[in-house]
Amino acid sequence: GQRPGTRSLCACAMSVVVALECVALWLSEAECRPCRLVCRSWRDAVDRVNATALTDKALFAWDARQFRVASDLLTAAVRHSPQFAPALLALRGLYRWQPTLNAHALDQRLEHFSTRSDEEGKKWARAHCAFIDRLAADPPTPTHMYLAGYWRDLVEGQYDSAAALFTRSADAGQLGAIFSLAFCYLKGFGVVTDLLRAAQLFYDAAWDGHVSAIFELGVCFDIGDSVDRDKGLALGLWHMAAKAGHVGAQSTLGNLYYDGDGVLKDKEKAVHYLQLASDAGNVDATVNLGYHFSGGGEEGAKTDMTKAAALFEKAAESGHVAALFNWAWCLDGGQGVPQNRELARQLYIRAIDGGHVNAMYNMAQKYFEGDGVPRDRRQAVQLYERASQGGHVNATFNLGYCYFRGKGVEADINQAVNLFQCASDLGNTSAMLILGECWAVGEGVPAQDLRHAKRLFQLATDAGDPEAQEVIKANINPEWVEEEADV
Repeated sequence: GQRPGTRSLCACAMSVVVALECVALWLSEAECRPCRLVCRSWRDAVDRVNATALTDKALFAWDARQFRVASDLLTAAVRHSPQFAPALLALRGLYRWQPTLNAHALDQRLEHFSTRSDEEGKKWARAHCAFIDRLAADPPTPTHMYLAGYWRDLVEGQYDSAAALFTRSADAGQLGAIFSLAFCYLKGFGVVTDLLRAAQLFYDAAWDGHVSAIFELGVCFDIGDSVDRDKGLALGLWHMAAKAGHVGAQSTLGNLYYDGDGVLKDKEKAVHYLQLASDAGNVDATVNLGYHFSGGGEEGAKTDMTKAAALFEKAAESGHVAALFNWAWCLDGGQGVPQNRELARQLYIRAIDGGHVNAMYNMAQKYFEGDGVPRDRRQAVQLYERASQGGHVNATFNLGYCYFRGKGVEADINQAVNLFQCASDLGNTSAMLILGECWAVGEGVPAQDLRHAKRLFQLATDAGDPEAQEVIKANINPEWVEEEADV
């Protein structure tokens, strides 16, 4: 079942291994330091040759659909040579059949080695490019073509070449290539975007048991862009994928059961699926699980802030922006952990760099009040503005207040009213009240309008703002409204 010439190649590789092992053994017994350094280099060479031979054997096992054998061989190859990209890449490809593998960790290692710009990194890339080129050389097996395409796609970003290799491999029935080609059509990588063709390919791969294809086919039915929308079928496919260990499906089901989105709300099932996904390394699931233990934003919900803080800290280690914010929030208020406001500030800054609007708002509040940092209202205004542009309603109101009172910025009543209107439209009751006051006295608006002011006050009252009635009494005389109505 091997390609022509492969048997002789393996025999040659084994001869090289034996020779290198002998030289390495002799050098390791030498007493001088240069000899020991040479020994280390020889050992590295032995490991690379071993990794190459093991990877070749693994790919043939893969073609024979012996996925567990392939996984064991590739794991052994990586153990011999942790920097051997083809083995890492093949393991990453096997994630489609073995979803419990930590794909995120593999991606990080591949990215670390493939993006190095120093001479060692370039040498590494050239060596592994040559290996991948050999995989795609005639006469290749379907899995060799798939792996070569995967390299072109994931590491080199050569989407046209990757799509061509995926197509050749998919035509030969390689499931990974069928799935990857579907993704190319879905995203327009190397081919013209074709959602229907993508759904058909996902279906073909899912029919033969490709776990990630089952999940993606569920996404197709959930969105309904290329097929008739069917939430029930999507849910069934996600359950199949989750049962097979697909962490994305587990995380998705956890969120659906938590929110009651298309299913009956079931916190027990939600936590079950989120825990499975978190244990498998899904950072989003870890954050959502932490959110659950922090109360989930529900009044009266049971909390375990110690567990929530530990989950946020774990997720924050990967640089997850929401985790950084939540971990900072725990440290800032001493929620489940000893208070550490300086570390909280540093984490807020990292979350801000990642575009997290709640982190922007919290730091703006700190700068405005001088809470744990020197008071700097200009800095507060800048952060309010960034958070407002990101859709943060309270930041929009506070920015309006800064313009209204000239805090950290030159007073501008017209700009303030515009911002209050935006915040009011998004349901901010404080904005409704202060905007109502503006209409009541005719400040920053075209003309006084008591009836419109009263409508805004009533909206705030209906929304449950406890200050609404007091503001109405202070600003609206019922007789004025009646007189205006008569006119």
